[in-house]
Amino acid sequence: MSNIKALIKRTLPATWLRAVQIARNPYPYRSYMDQHQCIFIHIPKAAGTSVLSAMMGGNENPDRDHTGYKTYLEANPGKFDRYFKFTFVRDPWDRLVSVYTYLKGGGNGGSDRYFQQLIADRYPTFAEFVLSYLDKDRIHQHILLRPQFLFVVDHKDQLMVDYVGRFESIADDFSKVSQQLKLGVSLPQVNRSARKDKSAYLVSQEVIDKIGQLYSRDVAQFGYRAPLLKE
Repeated sequence: MSNIKALIKRTLPATWLRAVQIARNPYPYRSYMDQHQCIFIHIPKAAGTSVLSAMMGGNENPDRDHTGYKTYLEANPGKFDRYFKFTFVRDPWDRLVSVYTYLKGGGNGGSDRYFQQLIADRYPTFAEFVLSYLDKDRIHQHILLRPQFLFVVDHKDQLMVDYVGRFESIADDFSKVSQQLKLGVSLPQVNRSARKDKSAYLVSQEVIDKIGQLYSRDVAQFGYRAPLLKE
């Protein structure tokens, strides 16, 4: 059987194979969601790839849909009501450092190259990026910069998921999800970047305060606190 699959992959066009994959795993309700009767709201740069890998049987390169609750609700209100809905969030200061270093390194290619070049040409330090580039409009220009609450909170400030896990305690929090869904799996670590601690990037109180202002809704919604400036 494996030889047959390999032959098919060699002889059929990649676009056709991708079409078959999409048909078997339709958007937004991917096959693993229907299998486990759950909806995972994948907020970018909050260890979602590791969660997806665990949910999909160890696949280390899963499709990553950074899709807010509204898409699932509109696509199938019945499933949205019945399925267990969860997400993972991350300290806004640490998350923004992760986004910056990811984009500075080229991100996923494609449209991320624009930000890679922008950072290289004009904002080579994190402090310059925060203080001179980011504002209340520009945090909506890239999905990675988008505030986290927008993925899971409606216009009435109602939280639209059943469970919010945290990046900072992801192993323990994912175990609760695994128990709820009877997955029987642990969490792998995939798509993890190597970088300095966030304190190396938060070099002034001005930087810390501006991030707190830009992502004030995330701070309030998920109960985070501003880090202390490291002397």
